[in-house]
Amino acid sequence: MRIQKKKQIMLDLDISYNADIKVDAGFTEKTPIAGIKSIKLEGILRVILAPLIEDSPIFGALTVYFPHRPVLELQWTGFAHLLNIPGLQTLSEKELMNQIGQIIIAPQHFSHPLAARFDLAKLQFLEPWVRPSLYFIAFLLPCRESKGQIH
Repeated sequence: MRIQKKKQIMLDLDISYNADIKVDAGFTEKTPIAGIKSIKLEGILRVILAPLIEDSPIFGALTVYFPHRPVLELQWTGFAHLLNIPGLQTLSEKELMNQIGQIIIAPQHFSHPLAARFDLAKLQFLEPWVRPSLYFIAFLLPCRESKGQIH
């Protein structure tokens, strides 16, 4: 837990969720076409309580997001069981994570006001520091054409 000068509390929660579930989709209950029998989700979930205010509930808003892409593994059933094939499984999980990423992976976030008259537009979040460093690292990596030499 970090209390920053910006009058906010930031919690980084290490999530490890592994469960057997039963989700079936189909035209009738007796003939499910596809389903999921287990799910595994691992990653760091960041929770920001900001800004700190003097009135109850003490926080203006709750913001939740994953600062880095979490690991997601699904075990499919029915026709979707074909997605358990290694190549297809990677593609399906990657596409699902891309969809989740558009909602709740940094720089995207989910914010909900906790105080009755709090305006979410007052929240200010900077772009994560990961992006500039990734571009910087890309310049330091050797190119294949240069055979290990940096130009």
